[in-house]
Amino acid sequence: MEKLILTSNNFAQTKRQGKGSFSVFEKLEKIANFENVYIEAAIPALELFLHWEECYTPNMLNAAFMPLISPKLYGYKFQYLANFSLDGNTLSYGDETNSNACELFEAKMNNNLVFRSETQVADCCNCSWLVDFLLQAARIASDTLRSEKLIWQESAQGLEFVLESEQNDKKITERQIISFQNNFQSVSWQHRICIK
Repeated sequence: MEKLILTSNNFAQTKRQGKGSFSVFEKLEKIANFENVYIEAAIPALELFLHWEECYTPNMLNAAFMPLISPKLYGYKFQYLANFSLDGNTLSYGDETNSNACELFEAKMNNNLVFRSETQVADCCNCSWLVDFLLQAARIASDTLRSEKLIWQESAQGLEFVLESEQNDKKITERQIISFQNNFQSVSWQHRICIK
């Protein structure tokens, strides 16, 4: 199962198709008034950049696992692996409050843990959903088949993006958190799936 999840380590040997970057808070300010975007913390006056590399999404050979390994992420044709920089310095990965995990992926069924994977070393994370939202919020808001939202909020460690989606009549809920800690010195990634 661990080989099927779309964390950065599973793309280590994957050919990159393209790359680019943009100012995160500049994009966030442009979409702040959309109905599916919730700004619950001040947007910092900082030049935080997201640097992405594009990879093809691997083919899913066994669809039975799909609900447990992210229908949301597998729905993208491309995956966007990214790191962040502030004032030209790349942010390190790791969450001191969560066993220093860089990436955490978890799936639950009826509130029972089915699968959990932690990555302890990473230099990027899968930002496909965040890139999609920051660049396509208007399209997402107008798509009646996409019940998704983006939240910018404070956390115990700093500030974070929270992406949420409900699918199949709310039977599958996905939540991704990209958390910036220690005054934007480090970042961590979590993706959680709950199946009812």
